[in-house]
Amino acid sequence: MIVYQSTKLGFLNDASNGIEDVVRARVKEKLNIDIQVGSSEYNSWKNSLGDAMYKVMQTDKIPPDDSGVAIEYSIPRTKNRIDFIITGEDDSGKEKVVIIELKQWTDIQKTDKDAVVLTPPHQSPMLCMGMEAAVQTIGNLIH
Repeated sequence: MIVYQSTKLGFLNDASNGIEDVVRARVKEKLNIDIQVGSSEYNSWKNSLGDAMYKVMQTDKIPPDDSGVAIEYSIPRTKNRIDFIITGEDDSGKEKVVIIELKQWTDIQKTDKDAVVLTPPHQSPMLCMGMEAAVQTIGNLIH
């Protein structure tokens, strides 16, 4: 299930007008989860969607009407959700999907392992669990 779905243009409009409230209302409606205003998840939507992803999506390389945006895609048979998905076609017309796992980390270091980063305070290796499940789910949908 997808909590929020729009075009790039629709997302940019919503992001500039309080996307965190739109997503909160849809999470309550579709997932029956009441996220409180001011909670860490609510604030992460405001920071990650309304600020960071709004700036990322400003690029001319992503067409405004031909690209889709999905937020909080619930991965079937798990409690995991994919934070942000961009869909569209490349210049040759081939369909593409970009999966973005949003984090509120303020400091990380790359590792040579796929989907593993080091995070403070102890520089512990962190695996983006949502990414592993997302890639498997998307792969199953394609095949």
